[in-house]
Amino acid sequence: MMVAAPGRARSTAPWTVRVAMWSARHRWPVIAGWFVCTLGLFVVSMLMGGTKAQNAVSNDQSAKYEAAHAYDVFNAGGTKDPSSVLYLIVSSRSSTVDDPQYAAAVAKIVSQLGTAKGTVNGQQVATFGDLKNPLMLPPGSNVISPDRTTLRVVGEIKGDGPEVESKLVPIPGLVAQMRVENPGFQIYALNNTLANNEISTVINNDLDGSLRLTIPLTFLILLVAFGAVVAAAVPLILAISSLLAAFGFLGIYSQTVGPVSPYATQLVVLIGLAVAVDYSLFMVTRFRTERHRRGYDSHRFYGRHVYLRRLALTALTVAVTVVGNMLGGPAALAAGALVAAIVAWSLWRLIERGDAGEKLRAIEIASGTAGRAVFFSGLAVMISIAGLLFLDDPFFRSMAIGTIAVVLISVIGSLTFLPAILAILGNGVNAGQAAVPFQALGLTPLVRLLDRNRDEGSGLWSALTRRVMRRPLIYAAAVIVLLLALAVPFTRLHVGTTDLTSFPDTIDSVKAINLMNAKWPQGSTLPLVAIVTRADEAATQTAIKTFSDRVLAIPGVSGPVQTDMSRDSKVAALNYTLAGTLNDEANWNIVREVRSSVVPSVFPQSSGIQAFITGDPAFALDQTDFYSQNLPRIFVFVLGLSFILLLVAFRSIVIPIKAILLNLLSTAAAYGLLTLVFQEGWLKDQIGFKPGVIESFVPLFIFTILFGLSMDYHVFILTRVKEARDRGLDSNAAVAKGISITSGTVTSAAAIMVVVFGVFVTLKTSVIQQLGFGLATAIFLDATIVRSVLLPATMRLLGDWNWWLPSFLRWLPHVTIEADETEESREPEVAPATA
Repeated sequence: MMVAAPGRARSTAPWTVRVAMWSARHRWPVIAGWFVCTLGLFVVSMLMGGTKAQNAVSNDQSAKYEAAHAYDVFNAGGTKDPSSVLYLIVSSRSSTVDDPQYAAAVAKIVSQLGTAKGTVNGQQVATFGDLKNPLMLPPGSNVISPDRTTLRVVGEIKGDGPEVESKLVPIPGLVAQMRVENPGFQIYALNNTLANNEISTVINNDLDGSLRLTIPLTFLILLVAFGAVVAAAVPLILAISSLLAAFGFLGIYSQTVGPVSPYATQLVVLIGLAVAVDYSLFMVTRFRTERHRRGYDSHRFYGRHVYLRRLALTALTVAVTVVGNMLGGPAALAAGALVAAIVAWSLWRLIERGDAGEKLRAIEIASGTAGRAVFFSGLAVMISIAGLLFLDDPFFRSMAIGTIAVVLISVIGSLTFLPAILAILGNGVNAGQAAVPFQALGLTPLVRLLDRNRDEGSGLWSALTRRVMRRPLIYAAAVIVLLLALAVPFTRLHVGTTDLTSFPDTIDSVKAINLMNAKWPQGSTLPLVAIVTRADEAATQTAIKTFSDRVLAIPGVSGPVQTDMSRDSKVAALNYTLAGTLNDEANWNIVREVRSSVVPSVFPQSSGIQAFITGDPAFALDQTDFYSQNLPRIFVFVLGLSFILLLVAFRSIVIPIKAILLNLLSTAAAYGLLTLVFQEGWLKDQIGFKPGVIESFVPLFIFTILFGLSMDYHVFILTRVKEARDRGLDSNAAVAKGISITSGTVTSAAAIMVVVFGVFVTLKTSVIQQLGFGLATAIFLDATIVRSVLLPATMRLLGDWNWWLPSFLRWLPHVTIEADETEESREPEVAPATA
């Protein structure tokens, strides 16, 4: 039989293999091109102004529901001059507003606020256009708390976003000065712009902190998984460059299309780091396996003098760097040149030279098996996340597009950058063996942990797979019962919209809103707004009076009613006050009652008057309903396309059905744990978060991402199972071999994802904490008890039925995930013991 020449992919090879082999043959230009493209995208986005994000605390008035449409109606007659409101909350620990000293302090504070000025277009202008002493306002103005210990100074700031931001520059410093001068008072400023600036700082600090923690932890897991420093570094290089490219794409998108979600960048890190490292893990593992099969040992064990020499060289490099930095000037330049020379020499030593045939043959097999699995897995992830694009919501769409972008870039890098770097390194990828120094020191247990130069299918996971397949029914039943038990709290899930109180209490704006909620239990700033058309007509004004009486009669609604007219005076905005928070079920019921009962009876369709209900609780209700109503479409899309993908790839109707059921079990269990922890408060002190509602889009995002990522493992495992079956093993033996030789890699990949996602639980943003926890627990369950126990148990029970394809589907094309290997690369399969 004809065998393809080394380094030349056969013309019949899948296009992914041809791309990988072309990249391996043109390795240096591909490496250069990869870094030029990835770093170039990032640089271009920074030159364009970086990533423009939406405010974390705002109502998206471009959304497609009533609460947003109401403002379109109000602004139809011309938009009013933009303005913003600032609340300065002043609270005494020991006196009331009736105390003369309290009144004197408030008068001074109001006077200080009146002197605030910001720079707008190079000129100093007053921050506030309207500012009044709350003690001078009429009793019904609701600016003094019922216990008379706290009051609100309300200031209006005229202008749009950038102008308001400029005018607010002196306020934080002025508030800090007021606190020093009034030690007996609590003083906080509350304004959306100030709050969003504080939250943006928290999010950016979280992002920096997560990378500083995640990358070293990921490197340590890779070091244990590979047992080699260089092999552990390669996936991180791909991941970091992919993240930079995705940041660049997101920044360009935000500057040319529209602002993105404030959480989009964190999601790119959350998903990008996980998938890029995992895809590299699959590819590098298969490459090293093929090299080992052909007798290219990962390492040799050297004597102690070799390691002492290497340690001395490392110590010299560090010493030169430190001394050069201390001396500065020419000494620093000389030290830098010396360090660069040592690093360049070390890298040059890593390159494998000589006959490239075996090296390229291993790359061809790795790209034809693991590489193809990566392609299909990435496709599954992108298809799943693409289901989110069905939501006509710019906020959500930007998160989906950013996530898809980083997955796509990671897949491209796996098929181009990885083959190129492996072609350069060859066996140099095994350099820096972590087990070697411990071997020289005689520390055998550590050698066994870190040495990865062993045959496939050996170790703990192989033994577990054999045990599960001996008693499949017992193990399957136990795991299913456990997962269903974990899913039970999901029935109590309450979704909503994150508000300001969900952010850390260290933020001044959060302290302000918490104090206001405590001092004004009947409600202070939570609005219920009715937008009424034809408000300039006498009949409408009479109806508005009746409407307000009906609304104020509802328990939980209070006044005073504030009326704002549109620019053309034809539309009225009636503002009422609600108690509690925007996610309270009681407030949602008020919105429902006003919409379904009060509006139709006071403004019947025959009157020609239109009334729309908006405000924060209405936005939260509409957004939650919006996601809930679109959920079935997304489920059908994701499940349907995933079913088709697996059906065509494995030519079996059982495998896709079983994969969907296993994924749904994992998802339901993750939802249950998410509800138990973040809604009902389990482990709140240990993790450090405030229990509350689950963000409305979090379950949907967890479903799409988890479905794609778990399909990643499923495809990778079943690829090896099908590979063994196609070589002549019966179904049970193929399952035992395929799962046992992939479980270790899958567990390492899952461990990386769990660590990446788990780090995000430690951050300070509630939404990201929920996503991180939900994905970490789901991946942990999926990669341990589902893929390592439930999958082999069900495949053992089904036997040859796993590969059943009805006769009416035999027309499906033969699209295999793994490419055929050359004859000389094949080895006879030996069935592992299953009984």
